[in-house]
Amino acid sequence: MIQRKQSIYLLIILFTCLALFAGNPLIYEVSGIDQWTLGTKGTIEVSVLKIDGIVGDQVQFSVWNSYLIYSLAVIGLLAGIALFNFKNRKMQLLMCGFNYLAMLIFAVLVYVYVQDGIQRVYEIHSTSRHYLIGAAAFLPLWNYLAMRGIMRDEKLIRSMDRLR
Repeated sequence: MIQRKQSIYLLIILFTCLALFAGNPLIYEVSGIDQWTLGTKGTIEVSVLKIDGIVGDQVQFSVWNSYLIYSLAVIGLLAGIALFNFKNRKMQLLMCGFNYLAMLIFAVLVYVYVQDGIQRVYEIHSTSRHYLIGAAAFLPLWNYLAMRGIMRDEKLIRSMDRLR
């Protein structure tokens, strides 16, 4: 049911995951002397979907961030399941709880893939963070707000059952 507040928050989580897939935002960029071309200046770009090694204008190698992709898909899937389980509030709470675990795994994997990108550069000249991935930092907040709305609905239903 779209008129419930938690449904809006779960939709925001779902759309944020879809935007991260579709947009493939850059997370981190490292420039320096690389290891794969033996001393040429290059750039490592770590994005949501893959790690690219770039020398000049040519991509020398690409490594897919498959576990990061899977964890982001699980976050979106759990939010979608919770969204359409509006009649079963306990299942919604359970899905939102598991979503926290998936968000933690996503955050750890972002760190791991950034460190993997940094390790591929022999001598670092410059680094830059890209803050579009910061939208993913709001996922736990929206999940918390959705869980709070679900708990309020459950509390309201229980209080109505006592009045009968």
